[in-house]
Amino acid sequence: MRECFEEAGLLFARDANGASVAIGKELETARGPLRERTLDFATFCERAGLSLSMDGLSYMAHWVTPVGMPKRFDTRFFLAVQPPGQIVSHDGVEVVDHVWLSPASILAAGNAMRLLRVTRAIIEFLCGFEGVGPLMRWAQSERVVPSVHPRRCRDADGPSTVLPGHPAYDELGLLDPLGLGTAGCTLRPGEAVDLLPGLQRLAGEGEAPHRYRIGVADPEGVDIEVHFDEHGEPCATSTTGLEPVPLGDGRRAWLLRGVGILFAGPSLPPGAPLPEALRGVVRAVARGHGFLASVESLQ
Repeated sequence: MRECFEEAGLLFARDANGASVAIGKELETARGPLRERTLDFATFCERAGLSLSMDGLSYMAHWVTPVGMPKRFDTRFFLAVQPPGQIVSHDGVEVVDHVWLSPASILAAGNAMRLLRVTRAIIEFLCGFEGVGPLMRWAQSERVVPSVHPRRCRDADGPSTVLPGHPAYDELGLLDPLGLGTAGCTLRPGEAVDLLPGLQRLAGEGEAPHRYRIGVADPEGVDIEVHFDEHGEPCATSTTGLEPVPLGDGRRAWLLRGVGILFAGPSLPPGAPLPEALRGVVRAVARGHGFLASVESLQ
């Protein structure tokens, strides 16, 4: 609220009668000392007989800079309606110009503005509302504000970031916990990636299925091909067969070497559909359309 007044000339405060404040010369001249830290905001409000209009702000978003960046920010975003009778006046120091634009016009193809990822994401969200009224009704509703933690990665064009919900998000946290940006967020055909000890992915090309090697260092390990049916559900077949292990009660099981998971089921020749228990593992590694979307079921 202090910076909003210092840099943009908007003061979310009320006078002793509870009325919105009009920015006169006396208040305007305080912006310089506030910016230069020769006057603190609390003293300014006390001398002017003002109380801050906290109810005019609505908490809308919380973003944290990705792990691995040299400088990180923990930032919360608020929405507010411009106080009546006040006009924006940039300070010429921190803010050197301003213009009012609709969210859609900011994102228009012909607009050459360069936006940070977080700025673009929030503006895209604002585009979903028809005006200030619906937006503020949403902002003032009771809801949980999630923390957004982007993750660094690399794509075909170089360094990038992905947000929660991206197919590669979970896998990036596993492969690159320090946020060095070394793990890929796209599947490159033919690239072998070690996902877990004993689990490797070889990305398919075009319509070819992805292949997962369970028991990478074991000559009797299992190759699994993963593809998707017409409903987008992961399907899989074994290309090498699984090693049957007697359980002593007439049943058989399938030992996934290197992962230490044992599944009971019927005998399975090479090329046959996988049993349902093993398909659960396949869903875990394929729910992200090839990326490792769940780790818990494999540990």
